[in-house]
Amino acid sequence: MKKTISVLLVFLMCILTIQPAIAALPTYSLEVSLQRDSYYQGSSVLFNGQVKKDNEGLGYTSVTVKVENSETQKAIYVDQLLTDAEGGFTKTFTLPGDVATGNYIATFIAAEVKQELSFDILAGAISSSLTLNKTQLHPNEVLEVRGVATKDAEEQAYAPVIIKILKNDTVKYVMDLVTDGQGNFSTTYRVPSSGALGEYVVQAYIFDATLEKEFTVIERTLKPPPPVITPPPVITPPQPEVPKGKETDSGKATVTKNDTGKVMLKVELDQEKVGKMIEAAVGNRVNIDVKIQEGTSEAIVEFDAAIITKARVMGKTLVIDTGIAEVEIDADDISVEEGSVLSLQTSIDSKEDAEFVLRNRGSNDYKATSQVFNLKLTATKNDKTHKVVFNQPLTIKLKYSHSKNINTAKLGVYFFNPDSRNFEYAGGRVVEEGTIIFNANHFSKYTVMEYNRVFDDISEHWAKANVEVLASRHIIDGVDERNYAPSSNVTRAQFAKLIVEALNLTKGEKEQAFADVAPDMWYTQPIEIAASLGIVEGFDGKFDPKGEITREQMAVMLVRALKVVNPEATDRISAVSFADKDEMATWSQEAIAIATDHGLVTGVGENKFNPKDKTTRAQAAVVIYRLLELLDKI
Repeated sequence: MKKTISVLLVFLMCILTIQPAIAALPTYSLEVSLQRDSYYQGSSVLFNGQVKKDNEGLGYTSVTVKVENSETQKAIYVDQLLTDAEGGFTKTFTLPGDVATGNYIATFIAAEVKQELSFDILAGAISSSLTLNKTQLHPNEVLEVRGVATKDAEEQAYAPVIIKILKNDTVKYVMDLVTDGQGNFSTTYRVPSSGALGEYVVQAYIFDATLEKEFTVIERTLKPPPPVITPPPVITPPQPEVPKGKETDSGKATVTKNDTGKVMLKVELDQEKVGKMIEAAVGNRVNIDVKIQEGTSEAIVEFDAAIITKARVMGKTLVIDTGIAEVEIDADDISVEEGSVLSLQTSIDSKEDAEFVLRNRGSNDYKATSQVFNLKLTATKNDKTHKVVFNQPLTIKLKYSHSKNINTAKLGVYFFNPDSRNFEYAGGRVVEEGTIIFNANHFSKYTVMEYNRVFDDISEHWAKANVEVLASRHIIDGVDERNYAPSSNVTRAQFAKLIVEALNLTKGEKEQAFADVAPDMWYTQPIEIAASLGIVEGFDGKFDPKGEITREQMAVMLVRALKVVNPEATDRISAVSFADKDEMATWSQEAIAIATDHGLVTGVGENKFNPKDKTTRAQAAVVIYRLLELLDKI
């Protein structure tokens, strides 16, 4: 009996010992998605996904992909991929022009987990399309215009599209659009409330083609009431709810879903309500929060120009938060006619669009940290709609996906340039976790990216961190693709250009020309801007652009630039405490003292400043970084 009990105890102890090991086994998962459920012969297929271990991204893991015909089992694509640091992967491959039509299965295997997706391949080349949500409308109703831009049987991502709406050959509406990452485009047109009856033509100019669709605006009529008949009781199924406007603190909001399931928010600001908000606002900001539902893909805010006028009279700035973007509109920043109706449109493009951004830049140094945001601001008056022109940049806040692996100092906002069909740097500064702020000179498509620019020759250098951050903000660059040359000296022209571009300075009122600055050199404009603001002065009518800048000259330029941006910062002056004070020019001592007080410059050892030494590229990067940090621009 005792022997039996001992055996049972030993067995039980083994079970208890093994149990934690069993419980600790990791759980793997694989998520994959395709762009669409059908593709044409010769078109591109994009898929992406993520491998997870215990719900965390599993980096640098092999993913096997195989695409085969579900009927013949003939493989048309086989590949092996490697996930990124967060377990993500994406790939685009082109279908052969003569591939067999039918149903295909895409099989993905990673960490012994298998997932399958099905899609169809259709015959024939795709062509651009244009669709309208209605062919008959009543006055004051909204027409939705959508389509796909293609070229050579491929959807054209970020392609320019011009939409015109004409009545009797008179243009009533013009809008320049840019397609999303899948070649889709869309816009809306509100039919005027009066004088709008008749036939209209919608034209879409896509590359060399012009597509047309027609619609008619008819009078809204009231039907006579039907005869009263008492029907027998009938049990009817519940009917879909008709979208109704919801009254908010600032106006009326309506939430709908389009034919693709995306949540659409439309807000009509009430002039009287917003007017009271403007009058009651404490400070110069009037916060208009219109977001009422999570997951909104598109938000449109319409308001009368009289609201802008009211804000101007009261000296207020409108801050409109749609949940997609926060837009600050100072009345003096835009030009609108009285009687116009403004429409602020904010929308989010799909996740695949951000991946397209990275592929389009052709560099592995960029990492997408947000979706693609599409911002528009239009004004409509007398049935004519046009883009609103900015007199000054508007301040915008966007959301990005925060991660511990992201260096927020290297984040920036990038806007789509339709001419180059690429995304270009627009600036930006992280103001809180997950939020970045920047100034927009015009509205476009935007995305947030981390640019991790590294150089081989500063891997162990004391200025490495500062140099890489400024490079990520496109303020400085290397001498070639791999090197920065930190010990090389900086010319006066180079440093003037560095200050002007780092602070995004524009030309002032002062006019000053230098005999040795030709009108067509790369440094001409930044030197003119710096001179017009009093940052540089030159000597004997010359600037010496190719001369290497000394440390004391650098300090003077820094402090003058600081005074332009923040005059109060230069009020405090301490006595120069460096041992080599007597070697400093008298005109530089005050600037060196101010720069030292603010931590912009330091000594070189033994309490010396070495004012006549040349400034190196590493030193220039560090002092510019400190200046931006002092001004809260980084």
